[in-house]
Amino acid sequence: MSLHTKLTPEAQEALRKQKVAATVTSIVIAFLSIALIGVLLMLLLIAIPHKEIETIITYQAPQSEDSEETDQPKVQTNQRQTPKPPASSASVANIITSASVSAVSVPDAQTMTSVESLDFGEVSDFGLDAGFEDSFSSETSFFGSKVQGNRICYVIDYSASMKGERDKLMRAELTKSVNKLRGGADFNLIFFSGIAWQSGDKVKINRGAKTGVVTDYEGKTYQWKAGVPEGTKQVMEWRDPTSQNIEEAVKQIINTPLYFGTRWDYPLEYAMSMDPKPDIIIFMTDGTSGKDSAEMASEIAKKAQRRKIVINTIALMEPKAAKGMKILAEETGGTAIMVKSENEVIDLMTNKLLMTE
Repeated sequence: MSLHTKLTPEAQEALRKQKVAATVTSIVIAFLSIALIGVLLMLLLIAIPHKEIETIITYQAPQSEDSEETDQPKVQTNQRQTPKPPASSASVANIITSASVSAVSVPDAQTMTSVESLDFGEVSDFGLDAGFEDSFSSETSFFGSKVQGNRICYVIDYSASMKGERDKLMRAELTKSVNKLRGGADFNLIFFSGIAWQSGDKVKINRGAKTGVVTDYEGKTYQWKAGVPEGTKQVMEWRDPTSQNIEEAVKQIINTPLYFGTRWDYPLEYAMSMDPKPDIIIFMTDGTSGKDSAEMASEIAKKAQRRKIVINTIALMEPKAAKGMKILAEETGGTAIMVKSENEVIDLMTNKLLMTE
């Protein structure tokens, strides 16, 4: 005999709700499980390293003269192409030479030439981050004296005694020398008479009082008295060898007037104190710097030698300047020449005639 118990309506309703809740819970758990599995698979795929398939380029090996020629597609080079940087070594494709004829015709790599650009740009286009150390080395000359370096400073006599043939010859030769620096070495022009200044500065000299004032491009003033700087000394600055800077320098060479006095120890000191230091100083004068010029030249040469600065000297049509010029050059490893005329330049070290351009 079995015993059956009949559920009340309330109990049946509670049982039904329990079944519904259990069903919903099962469905939610199922969806969450699927989502979790999907996430795990995605992470697994990301973690697995992918090996890049190397690109294989094939081309037909050269055929003998009696084999059939394959038509090559023409490469259009009408448009000017912009040069692109070389690809890194990791992305260079392997090239395999095939001895069989491919169904796909690939043009010969040697025929795929682009129109070469002639606008390479100036040094300033590269900036400091281009990977070049300092600046480009440049080669120039001055009255037949060859010069090469990364930083070249001209120290040039602009005293009144230069008037006439000397002045004309100096400006022409200096202009030619500076023009050769385009895109090459950093440079500077220091002019001197009884005082020293950087080309392009404004100069006022009171001959009677033996005083002078130099005003630079920023409006700063520097005082001179009796050939000696007073107070703050001017700091000379390098110029980039851009076309604009070269053109401005040439205008300054041509337009700067001559002033009274001749003292060349401070101009050379200014050049040697530049930061970074010059590789070569080109020093030209038509006179001495007093009775002690030889002694002064020796002292300056020792300072230049310690700083590893070469000084090339030019005595312009003045034999009395030869001794000091030879000392400066000899002790610093430079050259010393005497310019007697436009067509006669003498090497003071060997007393031989030099060929001029």
